[in-house]
Amino acid sequence: MPKYTTDSPKQQINTIELDYSSPSTGTDFGKVNSGDVTVTLTRKKSSGKDREKINVTSGGSSFGGETALIDLSGNFDTNVVDDPNGNPNIKVAVSNVTNPPKKGTFPVTIKFNLSDNTTDSFDANLDIVNTQFFDVVITSAPSEVFEGDTFDIDYDVTNTGTKNGTQDIELVIDGVRPPEQTNRSVALKPNKTLSSTFTLNESDLSHSHPRTI
Repeated sequence: MPKYTTDSPKQQINTIELDYSSPSTGTDFGKVNSGDVTVTLTRKKSSGKDREKINVTSGGSSFGGETALIDLSGNFDTNVVDDPNGNPNIKVAVSNVTNPPKKGTFPVTIKFNLSDNTTDSFDANLDIVNTQFFDVVITSAPSEVFEGDTFDIDYDVTNTGTKNGTQDIELVIDGVRPPEQTNRSVALKPNKTLSSTFTLNESDLSHSHPRTI
């Protein structure tokens, strides 16, 4: 996040809104709750500058789609000052997000709703870190399948993220899911790849032609 300071110790941040629907990334905050959010502020208190985590209030927070409303009201001293060590003076971390984009940096609109009923809004960057991402690639499949054939479809699954994770694998051919052994769950550590194979019989498929895998 960019550095941001409130105008005075009396000006407090009540809520923080995050919106990264433009451009859309397909991410969903729907499974997030207040316990999944950590907000850290560099604040000015009577004893001086103090960087610490601020509790998120569950009653006023809401999460859904590509937007999140994070409620800090009820906390004392949610004003923000420059960090004495030059660190970002506001940090918001959200876990349990569904379908996050690939790791990297993405634009996000941040809005601070303040205690004096004013609003500050600006563009920032959302850094996707410490999560699991998967690439699934079909490495081999027959160009033609004839009646009665048994054939293999080979694939690689790679965890390209930074955390252990599990990926569901589902084979779909011509929009149809073959009836047997085509739903699998793969658990991988970061930067690890699993190579595996679906073995099917032609009778498992619909009889439309051509068949696209």
